[in-house]
Amino acid sequence: MRRWALLGIALVLALALAACGGDDEQDDTQPRDGGAPTAEGPDAAATEEANDPIELVPREPGMNVQAGLTLVTYSVGVEEGTGYFFGEVRNDTGQSLRQIYATLYPLDGENYPLDTLQADSLLADIPPGQTIYLARTYPAPENATDAQVWVRYETGDPALQGYFDLPGTVDANGSDPAAAYLVQGTAENTSGVDLTFPVVDAVLIGPDDNLIGVAHGVITGGVQDGVWPAGETVTFEARFDYVLGDIAQVRDVRIAAAGYAPLP
Repeated sequence: MRRWALLGIALVLALALAACGGDDEQDDTQPRDGGAPTAEGPDAAATEEANDPIELVPREPGMNVQAGLTLVTYSVGVEEGTGYFFGEVRNDTGQSLRQIYATLYPLDGENYPLDTLQADSLLADIPPGQTIYLARTYPAPENATDAQVWVRYETGDPALQGYFDLPGTVDANGSDPAAAYLVQGTAENTSGVDLTFPVVDAVLIGPDDNLIGVAHGVITGGVQDGVWPAGETVTFEARFDYVLGDIAQVRDVRIAAAGYAPLP
């Protein structure tokens, strides 16, 4: 009997030790008191600091233009709660550019950036010597006073043959109930080939030849199944959500029209 009793005690001890070993292998993220799991990784304060979107380095207001691009003229700033950038940029790199774009950094009174915004053109495969327009307006942060603008390009082999500076006319322009300003007009395909992807920009010129507005035109007629036939005229409307200063400042309206065809 004594022998069996000793064996029983040994068995109880073995089971107890096994139970303790199982506790030692428990996932450290699970509390032993049955409460909520503890978080893995860095603490909340460190994570919040690492993901802080505010840039802590001031930027110099003004333009930063990549070598090879020429900023012919531009307007940038903040007026009555609206931030704006209008730029006329020429490709002087000597090569075709896949894209030209601008990155805007609205700045507070101490030149710290408040946001990052993009201004793109609808045009691609831009040949040497070609001028395009970039524009962006935005609700300015309450403490925004200025901006820094970087103008850059991307290279790459052309995917299409672009035909630029096609002739355009302005048929009507002025105030509109649905926009700050409205331009209606036409553009003619004088390239000699059928074109796709027609792009029409309307540009408002103010005092001293300043750019005071840029808007993309919406094609309203003349395109057939996505094709702008050679020799044909399209009609368009360009609505401006914002005009720098006042619409009374508009001295002229430029039309920049383009289209694309397959590479020869």
